[in-house]
Amino acid sequence: MDTEKISEAVEAYLVLHREEIFSRLSELCKIPSVRGDAAPGEPFGHEAGRAMRLAASFYAEEGFPVRIDKEGRFALADFGVGKKTVGLFGHCDVVPAGEGWTETAAFVPCRRDGAFFARGCEDNKGGILAALYCMKTIRELSLPLPARIQAFIGAAEETGMEDIEAYTAIHPMPDASLVPDNNYPFCLGEKGRATGWLVSPRLAEVTDFCGGEAYNKVLDTVRVTLAYRPALAESLLAAAEKEPAVTVQGFPEEGKLVLTAQGVSAHASQPAASRNAAGIAAAFLAECLELCPEDRRQMKTAAIILSDPMGAPLGLDGEDAHFGSRTAANGIACFREGRIFLSEDIRYGAGVSFSELSSALDEALQGTGWEFRVESATDGFVLPEDGAITRVLSEAFVAAGGEADARPYYSGGGTYARHLQNAYSCGVTYRTPGCSPSISLPAGHGEAHEADEVIFEEEYLAGIRILTVMTLAVAESLAER
Repeated sequence: MDTEKISEAVEAYLVLHREEIFSRLSELCKIPSVRGDAAPGEPFGHEAGRAMRLAASFYAEEGFPVRIDKEGRFALADFGVGKKTVGLFGHCDVVPAGEGWTETAAFVPCRRDGAFFARGCEDNKGGILAALYCMKTIRELSLPLPARIQAFIGAAEETGMEDIEAYTAIHPMPDASLVPDNNYPFCLGEKGRATGWLVSPRLAEVTDFCGGEAYNKVLDTVRVTLAYRPALAESLLAAAEKEPAVTVQGFPEEGKLVLTAQGVSAHASQPAASRNAAGIAAAFLAECLELCPEDRRQMKTAAIILSDPMGAPLGLDGEDAHFGSRTAANGIACFREGRIFLSEDIRYGAGVSFSELSSALDEALQGTGWEFRVESATDGFVLPEDGAITRVLSEAFVAAGGEADARPYYSGGGTYARHLQNAYSCGVTYRTPGCSPSISLPAGHGEAHEADEVIFEEEYLAGIRILTVMTLAVAESLAER
């Protein structure tokens, strides 16, 4: 296979179909496919199901055989023949829109100066379209494909991955898979991930504490309601004048005070530069001498817990040779039966299990009155650095125009790859060395899970091209075995 010539042919084909690609991506990104209430045939809510069916229809329109799971959990599209199968896995569900969008509304796709803005354009509706045009390009250019390709369209990756679990329970896994939901060149392993809730003792004057909608997006806005007392109102209003991230409103006729704190969001796998809104609110209230002592104590504990997204206050901090620092990010705050519930998205290297970490967490909370209630835990994995598929992917990446010195990496994010065999997550877009985007965005904007999520059109076409070349290379490698 002359990979360089194939790469050039694929590039020319994608340029020719550029408007078609972005038209379909725009149509898909208009659907607010955040998980909703389950319904018959739509276990992850109507909008997530609608997006999954629309994405599947794109494949069907191109003549690829499509099957939708009878319970509506995922869709499959197939192309090619052969004893071996290469999987391409993407998801059409998205995290909530969040606040602070400036370029466009989250579900009103916008193209400007070579940039495409919309929630989900990168994570991961762009990945679904990349898989489609990988298959279409191979077919239309009659490129050598000695294996079958199966595309998976999921609808619950962001909220538990029940879709991929259902798939692997009833279908054989592909012999090798690519998951365009990460970065190029490709990933050799993912951190373990545990989710759950930190739960406070009962509070007295705090009557509500809420914000956020997703585990894997650092909480950027929180609203706290307190019982109204004139002295408390006076103290909080005065303190808010000195804290730009906090606003306080008094409603004496309704018997309440409302505090709003604004932070800086980030993906839960990379929270170092974030500023958690619940932590800001808790630290602010912990300094209020007019707040009752018990509530101040709980606010101080919450502020300490949320002060470090790397997990040190919870006894979770540490390093891994492959994955670097562990993280512990809060994305949701809610109030139930007089208690604060703070979600935790904990990510840790493959060298430790969550059962080991949970002991340290329990010890760190001892004496605070807080407890951790685990919801799920999946330990991490690593793939062989010297494996045959690893070598094939590295060579294909370089031949398709990738940087010769780029190396596979280990990721803090969680993708479908953790539920599959021989699965490598890779990029949706690729920035050519020396090039820079035509638009610059402020911190906290532009990345997956942030406001103004964006892909740059040239980088996206380059990403599809590399994915296509990698898919062909993996198919050839599998066929030779």
